[in-house]
Amino acid sequence: MPTIRIYSKPCPVCKQTQQFDLDEAAYRRWKAGELIQRCFPELTTDERERLITGLHGECWKTYLGPEPEE
Repeated sequence: MPTIRIYSKPCPVCKQTQQFDLDEAAYRRWKAGELIQRCFPELTTDERERLITGLHGECWKTYLGPEPEE
């Protein structure tokens, strides 16, 4: 299965990008509108978020602020 190398959007907090080598057919399905978790079940939730928004786990709390207390 052919792969495609892509880079995430820059993180809105730290501006870093991340490189991904993805299955090309799955990437095309995702870009055509299929749910990312169906196209890339092997990726973690953080990796899928990074592909969608650029935001990664390390900057998540900085970007969204502290969780509200219950």
